[in-house]
Amino acid sequence: MLILHKRLIVTAAICALLVLFGGLLRADTKTPAAEPMKYIGPGSCAATSCHGSVKPIAGSRILQTEYSTWILKDKHSRAYQALTGDVGERMARILKLGAKAEESPKCLACHALYAKPEQQGRKFEIAEGVSCENCHGPASGWLGPHTTTGWVHEKSVELGMAETRNVIHRTEKCLECHLGTKDKFVDHEMIAAGHPDLYFELDSFSAVMPRHWKQPRESETGKPAEDPAWVGVRDWSAGQAVQLRAAMDRLTWRAKGERYDKKDVWPEYAELSCFACHHSLGPAKDSWRQEHGYAGRRPGDPAWNESRFVVFRLMAQQVDSATAQELEKRLSAVSQEMSKLNPDRSASPSGFPRCSTIPRFRCMPCSASPTMRRQFLWPTNAPPSKPPWRSILSTSPTARKPSPQTLPKSALQSTASFSSSKFRPPTTPISSPLLCAELTISFTNPLIHSKLDDSPDRLHMNAFENWFCGSSLWRGITERKILPWMLSGYSLGENVLELGAGPGATTQELRRRARRVTSLEYDHNFAARLGARFHKTNVSVLQGDAAALPFPNGVFSSVIAMLVLHHLKSQVQQERAFAEIHRVLRPGGAFLALEIGDGWLQRFGHIKSTFVPVAPALAFARLTSLGFSKIVVDMQRAAFRICALRAREA
Repeated sequence: MLILHKRLIVTAAICALLVLFGGLLRADTKTPAAEPMKYIGPGSCAATSCHGSVKPIAGSRILQTEYSTWILKDKHSRAYQALTGDVGERMARILKLGAKAEESPKCLACHALYAKPEQQGRKFEIAEGVSCENCHGPASGWLGPHTTTGWVHEKSVELGMAETRNVIHRTEKCLECHLGTKDKFVDHEMIAAGHPDLYFELDSFSAVMPRHWKQPRESETGKPAEDPAWVGVRDWSAGQAVQLRAAMDRLTWRAKGERYDKKDVWPEYAELSCFACHHSLGPAKDSWRQEHGYAGRRPGDPAWNESRFVVFRLMAQQVDSATAQELEKRLSAVSQEMSKLNPDRSASPSGFPRCSTIPRFRCMPCSASPTMRRQFLWPTNAPPSKPPWRSILSTSPTARKPSPQTLPKSALQSTASFSSSKFRPPTTPISSPLLCAELTISFTNPLIHSKLDDSPDRLHMNAFENWFCGSSLWRGITERKILPWMLSGYSLGENVLELGAGPGATTQELRRRARRVTSLEYDHNFAARLGARFHKTNVSVLQGDAAALPFPNGVFSSVIAMLVLHHLKSQVQQERAFAEIHRVLRPGGAFLALEIGDGWLQRFGHIKSTFVPVAPALAFARLTSLGFSKIVVDMQRAAFRICALRAREA
């Protein structure tokens, strides 16, 4: 018994010591801080095996052309370039930014992937504009894992990816720039300096962007497929609801003076109808404004701009009539107060409801019933001169119904489908007829939009060339002889563009000499193999055409073309390539090319291959006409190199 008692005492003492020791350990041990999420730039997405394919990959749950679509067609990729022209310089001068527009944080906040050095996982070019991580969030946490087998989207979201599949969250992300936040916005001062006013409509903007995701999304097994026409209606309506909520939030923080720059501006004229002040002053007898009168406001006071919500209010009545009535009441109160010369700050819409209708728009069925379809038809019993939006016309011409002369063909099709007495599903992704009027400009490049494989200028290489260029013999010659001679006397800089990468003999050497290499290859198979080979390195591989380079102006420090130019099918294509090379080079950047002469041996080696020799004697004149300077043509046996610099701007 005594022994048992002693054992209990010893056991208790040991437990007490362990608890004490454990407590001391916990007190002295600090939990390591979580690694901050960092931006790594769009180059990490560019491999053909990831998102850089030119064609959708069969059997893949995603298109795998997302990067190519962005860099070839999407205006976001050229947002930075909008700052570098004459208008950007003038705006910077008027706004007294103290720097060029392309160097000002005020502008870069929305026109680029603007991240502080400590937020960058690796160096990337800010000139690449609004890129992947602007919308999808910093990728350092999820980039690697999200490519593994069995990985689900929800895990990426947990690691910092923005949830853009949810139409509400997607709209909120878009509105950070397209409407603004406390930290970045467009106000009346910027509009006066030349910045366009901001407006947003999710469905049409996505169509013009264009979309780089599947729509409708692939349905899970056992679930009905989505009707693409009604997906557009859902996206439009949910987008408008989120925009209205965000606009009320913006009005609230402006009334409270919560701008990041601490300027106290009230009322903010950007919230008012532009045409209340900016209109012609003709004879009084011809004034439709005076004829109409100034209902709800004192003559001379500018009206609040409510034109952007007029169609959404009609939609809300159909989806949720009770909430829509409350919505009308609140909006009328806001409009009445904001249409005063000096609106009361305390009457700002801070109590505006977090619109309960929004989730209903997100969940709206995409295979609409006949009843639902009838709800989206404009009233057929109303005379043409009195459409549902007439009341807004009296205060804001920006809301006028678009005329057939100003609408693109796709919008006219959409308008017809909504105006018919018999419903026909829209034949275009642009599903909101009243908000298509401003989409009259095509953002597409006809050169870029042609399919590479169907192009009459498609290059061809015979079996011997394909074998020889991938051989160890050619890699050795390139490494020891050709490339050192080709580069002698010139600096590559930190951002190199390689044209016609082929099997990658030159790529391997360039990546050792430059911080970043972008390799453009025309052939899909070569590009795919090259992308897999240099995955997670400083090389980005993209399939594309040297005569229509998918890059912004002035982004590369040098351009390398190793035995590429003679594979372009005509001299016209060569001229286009020279012009494109000049465009993407920075001022002072080097263009270095290696070519072979024109002889019977060269022509024999190119049987069944594209072979358009570049005449050395004409190279100087061709490059000079495009703006190159310090042009040198060096001959060495049967080959010659062309060296030129893009002239520095005066």
